Amino acid sequence: MHPPRYPVKAILAGLLAAQIIAILQVYLSNVDLSETILRLEAHGYLPVPGNLIAVQLSELQPAFIGGLFFTFSIGAGLTMVTLGATWCWHQVFNRKRAFGVLAIGFWLMLLIAANGQGFSPVTSLYFLVVPPITFGVAMRWLSPANERTSMTLRIHILPICILALLWGTQWRSSMFLDIRDNLLLSNPVGTAIHDIYYEYTLYPARVFKTIDQRLLKTVRLEGFRNPAMQRSVERVLRHYDYLRITDTGPVDVTITAEDNLLAFYSRQTALLAMTHEQFLASPRKALQTFSAKADGNVFFRNITIYGLVIGLPLALYMICHSAARFALARFLPDQKASKLATGLGFCIGLILLMILYAGGNRTISKEDIAASLDSTRWQDQVSALKAMAASEVDIDRFDIDTRLSTSTHVPVRYWLAVALANSRRAESLDVITKLLDDPSANVVSKAFSALGQRGNRTHTNSIISTIENSDHWYIQQHAYQALRTLGWQQQKLD
Repeated sequence: MHPPRYPVKAILAGLLAAQIIAILQVYLSNVDLSETILRLEAHGYLPVPGNLIAVQLSELQPAFIGGLFFTFSIGAGLTMVTLGATWCWHQVFNRKRAFGVLAIGFWLMLLIAANGQGFSPVTSLYFLVVPPITFGVAMRWLSPANERTSMTLRIHILPICILALLWGTQWRSSMFLDIRDNLLLSNPVGTAIHDIYYEYTLYPARVFKTIDQRLLKTVRLEGFRNPAMQRSVERVLRHYDYLRITDTGPVDVTITAEDNLLAFYSRQTALLAMTHEQFLASPRKALQTFSAKADGNVFFRNITIYGLVIGLPLALYMICHSAARFALARFLPDQKASKLATGLGFCIGLILLMILYAGGNRTISKEDIAASLDSTRWQDQVSALKAMAASEVDIDRFDIDTRLSTSTHVPVRYWLAVALANSRRAESLDVITKLLDDPSANVVSKAFSALGQRGNRTHTNSIISTIENSDHWYIQQHAYQALRTLGWQQQKLD
């Protein structure tokens, strides 16, 4: 009898390797962001994130927690693909050289694709380090191939496939919001994970955002001999939060003018050229085109998403399966413990799916909104608020009392803030103002969005104060977007 082998060791080794790389990647991005914040402030702009975030960017904690996003996405994806390929090579193909060559070829193709839009050292590290480490550790737990082992593993794989198909039936654009509302925010552990995610999610997000997706962008103008032409270009750029920088540091885009022709550069490479009139006629399209041409993270971004959606659930399943099998093996033979762990994992997956399905969107007619708002089930209240927000129903027709704003359920307060964006009643402004002090950063962010959509510019100074004094980047971002919705713009560079 061979001692039980646990693939979780290979999974944890791959995730640990990915985490080390992710910390480096996010830390370098944070340092770059810190320098950008200081430069924007020196030029008289309102930086977002503000100084309270800037002082934390050189610390390890934001890089460590922010790096978990890449660990549990691209790291989990590469780990599980490597683990699956290793098992197939060993168990199914009996270590045949042809399959090994194909696997290595596929690995090299991924590495080349990751650098297809320009060499990226840190991104390359994921592909150079995670698969070999996962493979090396996996080879230590693989047992000799035999018919019984092969059949047993197929029994374990079948429930995973069934769960994947069942969960796939629930795929919709709002699925992640439903998971957040019904699975994470329904318990203390999930709520803690939710809060950490929204506090640190923008750190890794900045790593692979396109230029156009960033809140504030830096631009340098060179070669403009016509002052009026330069002012018109700068005015349009500032409208889209492309802020002119005059120092010698790196910028997101450099625009040079030669006579009436504008050339757009990313670093030293010209990516776009057009006349002054063409730019003024459709600046948004021009900036989006430039951003797309300068985007070197398309492949990295896509494989990160696939890793998050597919790799992470598989890794979590395998880790939980190994933990359950290890515990059950103290009382049962290993084969029975392994099968029972598979059954438990399958049942837990079904239970989570049922909870998600039960709390999912429920179609509510306009006539039923009032009754749903008065329901004792918070899920009905959320469904009603979602319906009001989606159809832009006049929320002032309903009595949105303080009961909803003081609900103990975060999703209720969150969707209340979303729905209140359609209200123009003075009383609803009091509710929005109250939600600005909500303990949930997600609720506060949506309250700022609602405040901006109301169009009352008297709140401009208080919103700016929040940006300057808040230590939560997600809140600062939504507060700034509310400012822009109110028509506020960064001041012209002197």
